[in-house]
Amino acid sequence: MSDADRVKDLEAQLATLKATQAEHAQSLQSVAAATDPDKPKFVHHAGERFRLPELTDVDIDVIAAFEEGKVVTAAKGILGDQAVNRLRTLHGGKLRVSDLEPILDQVARVYGFANQGE
Repeated sequence: MSDADRVKDLEAQLATLKATQAEHAQSLQSVAAATDPDKPKFVHHAGERFRLPELTDVDIDVIAAFEEGKVVTAAKGILGDQAVNRLRTLHGGKLRVSDLEPILDQVARVYGFANQGE
């Protein structure tokens, strides 16, 4: 293996480790937020942080949509229009359900559910 190939391999390994570290940090923040009811709750996506309302402040129709797996309705109701517009911008102006699902999985964990649809 040439030195250039070795450097590329090491750079790829470093990028993977950094991504894994960031994911673990986000998971730890979510767990910490879920265990402290007085602390603001956040989810993270694409390097951005989104504050969540207290679950008691969320409209029951939004909670029902969340339980039923209605991704778009749940995301708009929980995150709010401003956050959804930020997400759209982060995704180049085109936001898909597949972009929202991992965020709603984080929302579920922050609120103490195993996953969306619970």
